[in-house]
Amino acid sequence: MSYVHKRVTAHIAPASLFQPQTLRMPAEWEPHRATWIAWPHNIEDWPYKFGPIPWVYTEFVRVLHKSEKVCIVVKNRPHRDMVTKRYLNRAGIDLSQIEFHCCMTDRSWVRDTGPLFAYADRNQKCATIWKFNAWAKYKNYEHDLHVAQRIARFANVPIRYGAHQGKMIVLEGGAIDVNGKGSLLAVEECLLSLEQVRNPHLARAKYEEVFAEHLGATKV
Repeated sequence: MSYVHKRVTAHIAPASLFQPQTLRMPAEWEPHRATWIAWPHNIEDWPYKFGPIPWVYTEFVRVLHKSEKVCIVVKNRPHRDMVTKRYLNRAGIDLSQIEFHCCMTDRSWVRDTGPLFAYADRNQKCATIWKFNAWAKYKNYEHDLHVAQRIARFANVPIRYGAHQGKMIVLEGGAIDVNGKGSLLAVEECLLSLEQVRNPHLARAKYEEVFAEHLGATKV
């Protein structure tokens, strides 16, 4: 088990390093070193049902850690110790496969709050960071605003900000999927919703420009 609680400086690479034709977001099934999760703690996300949720996450970790590292975002050292003692140890998990990272969160949906990793020239990894507005639903997301940048710093990779015409774009990881070869699936209900609005200034065509520029998508 390793516990990381140090300040890591992320280098913001010049824009010229990340040209649209060279950026590529890999598919989920491609080889990777680790999977990131944030340990659940907000009982309001599962009213009257929170009890088994940490065990569900424990099962995620148990399956994943057999073939890759698992990076777990926890609130602090006491939270790390509780997760280890109450869940991971009892599940027989090899702690040498676990990396803990300290970062306060409001909710555990790191797929939506975390960065989207991509490759630039010469297979250099980078983290694309997007604006987060809590699905245009919740008001308490002050901690989640900083999760993506903190994870990028923990991973020690260059950062690219998801902006279009000088304005940050709201995008959750769960709103898209890619095949690693230029095709991108986008969820209209998330991106073009008139109820939980993410980017009122963006139409379908503009989203396609954003995905091409920042994720290397050639077909949306």
